[in-house]
Amino acid sequence: MRFRLFGRRKEKEVDKRSAVKVKYAGEKPDEKVTTSDAAMANSVFYRGVSILSDAVASVPLDVYRRGRDGYWSADASNPLSPLFRFAPNARQTVYEFLEGIVVRLIADGNAYVLIRRGGDSDVSSLVLLSRNSTMYDPAADIYTVADVYNKINGVFRPDSIIHIRHKSLGGWTGDPVVRYAGTSLAVSKSSDTAALTTYGTGGKFKGILTSESSLTGFSAATDMQVDEIRDNLQAQVDSGRDIITMQSGATFTPMSQTLRDLSVSDIKSVTLSDIARYLGVSPQKLGILMGGNYQASLQDSLNFYNDTLNPLLVKIEKAFTAKLIAPSLRNRYKIEFDRTSLTYFKEILANYEKESQLGLLTVNDIRKKFNMPKVDGGDSVLVTANVKPVTEFTAESDTVQDNGQNNGQNTDQK
Repeated sequence: MRFRLFGRRKEKEVDKRSAVKVKYAGEKPDEKVTTSDAAMANSVFYRGVSILSDAVASVPLDVYRRGRDGYWSADASNPLSPLFRFAPNARQTVYEFLEGIVVRLIADGNAYVLIRRGGDSDVSSLVLLSRNSTMYDPAADIYTVADVYNKINGVFRPDSIIHIRHKSLGGWTGDPVVRYAGTSLAVSKSSDTAALTTYGTGGKFKGILTSESSLTGFSAATDMQVDEIRDNLQAQVDSGRDIITMQSGATFTPMSQTLRDLSVSDIKSVTLSDIARYLGVSPQKLGILMGGNYQASLQDSLNFYNDTLNPLLVKIEKAFTAKLIAPSLRNRYKIEFDRTSLTYFKEILANYEKESQLGLLTVNDIRKKFNMPKVDGGDSVLVTANVKPVTEFTAESDTVQDNGQNNGQNTDQK
């Protein structure tokens, strides 16, 4: 918090020496947070990036081969398999590799992976290129790399680079999340600064000191004397004094004085929820909203999978398959994540239950979607026992009615 001279023209001319205004940090927030490094200082943004990157890196990635029966199974003998099961390069585990891809997607909008091949043209390693080391020229369709950390320099054709893009308006390169969430991040930063300033001054009042008197107040003072008055008041506030002396005849007009007056908590809640939406992670998962039972938590996890995690997994799968599997072999090989490893996989399968009950999918159809082997009897079409054509209900009704009439006739005869 600091004082400044207040000398604007509103309805009438105000003597710049007749008022001293308190200005607290964060009073005028930056318009945007423009860099991802600055965005990561926001706890919700950092946590959201961590949740997304950890969620992807925790799902096993492998090469799958289609069998003669049309079902897919992991191909451990494929030369690419060790790169996805253990380590894609000499400097990273597969977990760190996938984690880094997601972080770059969110922070930079693009993740670039260099494909290194051996003498037999087989892929020997996959190198995640460093941040800000790669430039893509859409017109020439080439990648220029100057990666000091990985010691890679040169110009590469598209068949040597796996380019994974985040969403963008242009399409050729991805946009970082901060490009669109910058304003929300700036407001959140400003509210943090305002709260820090309020606590830092012990919650002291902020306001404007004025004097209408030209004899006892500020109006009779020179600019230098006004500066001295301001510095003296500032020193008293910064020292944490409970009683502050003022010039005789001065009037104190309070401005926002507490976090409640500033509505910092309300602003914080709104902006943090806004940041969560940009990342595609719910406020509950980020700890912004507390409470809820097990069922609500489970539904939140399913929503996260359907709306955020699965599209991200598909994006990465398609990018790897497109560059690492030859077009002529894509009907026999593919690169995919093993979704059966997810803790809520059973609940994911429940989404297909209705389709199965309606006879739209068989058990083996569903298993095939998740690269699971077929089971005996799994090709039978299943329907719910209480779902029948309306004609059967009509026939049953007629039968019941006939039986009732027959029973009545038998009773009369007796």
